[in-house]
Amino acid sequence: LLLTGERGSGRQMMAWYVHQRQSGPEAPFVVVEGRRFDQQWKDLISEPAGQDESVHNANLFDIAEEGTLFIREINWLSPQTQLQLARSIDFKNSKCFVIGSLNLEQDDQDRSIIPELRQCFVHSYEISPLRKRKRDIPILAQGFLEKLAQKNGRKVPTLNQEATQLLLSHHYRQGNVSELIQVIERAFHIADQDEIGLEQIFFG
Repeated sequence: LLLTGERGSGRQMMAWYVHQRQSGPEAPFVVVEGRRFDQQWKDLISEPAGQDESVHNANLFDIAEEGTLFIREINWLSPQTQLQLARSIDFKNSKCFVIGSLNLEQDDQDRSIIPELRQCFVHSYEISPLRKRKRDIPILAQGFLEKLAQKNGRKVPTLNQEATQLLLSHHYRQGNVSELIQVIERAFHIADQDEIGLEQIFFG
C-alpha cells in the first residue's frame, strides 16, 4: 500500500489503522525513515543470491514478520536502494505487509519512486489535507481527547460548541493533523473541567 499526502496529513495514523485492521494491535508495527534508510537500513533488506536457506540473517522483514513495515518518505531512498527493496519485497512478500509513504509537497517533487518499486504497491491512497476535510475535525479531536484521557487516567473532556467552531474555522496548513494534535494536547492539559472552551484553544 502506498500512502500519499502533505506532511502531517496523517499518513502514519492511516498506516497504523490499516495495520490494526489487518494484523491486529499486538503484531509488530515497524516504522523506518526513508531519509536515513540508506545509512541505517540498506544492509538489512538484501537477500544474497544463492544463500543457503538454513542460514538465517536478520533483516527488516523478519523484524516486522506477521505485522507491518512502514517506510516514511520512501522516495528519499536512492534509486539503487529502491531497486534492492523492490527485489526484497518480491522475494519476501509473505513475511509482512509493506506500506510506503510519499510526501506530495513541492520540496519532495524532485525525488521519485522507480517503476520497479512502484509496481510493488498494488494499491495507493491519497490522504487529503485537513483543511479540505474539515468535517473530520470534531471526530478526530474527540478521538485524541479519549486517548489522552485514557493515558492520563482522567475523564474524557468534551469540546463545547465555541471551541469546535474555532477548530473548524482554522486554516490548517503546516502540520495538518499534527497541528490539530498539538492544539488538542495543549487544551487537554490546560483544562481543569470536563469541558474544553475557547480559552483552552491556542494555535501556533
